Amino acid sequence: MAELFISYSSEDRPAAVLLADSLKRLALDVWYDKSLKPRQRWRVKIGDALSDARIVIAIWSASARTSKWVLHEADVAERTDRLLSLFIDNSEIPPPFSEDQALNFVNWNGDPEADCYLELIEAIGERLQRAELVEYAIFRRIQKSNPTANSKRRLRHYTYRDMLALCDEVRDHVRTFDPDVMFCFDSRGGIWAEMFFDRLTNRIPVIVGFRLKSSGPRKSDLVFNDCHLIQTPRWSLYVPPLLTSLPRSTKILFVDDYSHTGETCARVRSYLVDELGWNASAVRTLTLVTSPEAMENGQGPDIFGVKETAEIVDLFYMFRR
Repeated sequence: MAELFISYSSEDRPAAVLLADSLKRLALDVWYDKSLKPRQRWRVKIGDALSDARIVIAIWSASARTSKWVLHEADVAERTDRLLSLFIDNSEIPPPFSEDQALNFVNWNGDPEADCYLELIEAIGERLQRAELVEYAIFRRIQKSNPTANSKRRLRHYTYRDMLALCDEVRDHVRTFDPDVMFCFDSRGGIWAEMFFDRLTNRIPVIVGFRLKSSGPRKSDLVFNDCHLIQTPRWSLYVPPLLTSLPRSTKILFVDDYSHTGETCARVRSYLVDELGWNASAVRTLTLVTSPEAMENGQGPDIFGVKETAEIVDLFYMFRR
């Protein structure tokens, strides 16, 4: 059966066909209901395809949000952690699916260089553990901003063993600081933090916040109702109340996966110290990789695992033990 299942309302068939054709050009195996006959006649076939797909892409719209078939398929995918959502108009995505990040495909016309499409390809590549798809999406985005970039640009692949080795390299620096809590944004920073959690002698709690692109996919405001917002030119960073309610003497280690310009490290540090009143000596930052640019502009992390060249603007993990 196909790797990808596209769930859509019959009124949105042109959008589903456009997306399926684009994905197929990347040699992805895509299934969607090509028939215009009533869906009841295809219930068994659709159910088999839905069960076997590794990723279910839900196309949300005003008609999709009231479609019992789209709601059912999205529910099955959500409960099995296989759902990727995108929206093609500005109608609200129904709960509970509105709590998950959705890609903005409003006005997408099939352009394979559009940011929304490349973000979808990267997400698919990460879910399927297809490194070539992730590299394709990253490189295309780089090439848009730097037309002279070529495919020989280095991307950093980190295996599970690589990251454990880096944890051991900087472990003494972390122990010297002796943090009370580690704080990070999203899953990639969380993975890095959890590895420290496992490798350090003293068990340190990890608090995870949310990070979204400032102009990127939308998410239900209910998810962030009690969070503090830190804004950077590129990111909207949501800090949970579990962190902001801590005593100001608490020693915090902010952990991130990559520091390219250093703006996230610097902004988190200044937010805790200047806006919330933390003692400057009680806040440290740590990244897996940093760049000379981040270090030279004084915004780099206090502790870093690897100092790379500034040409590296992204990284991803291949978790093979």
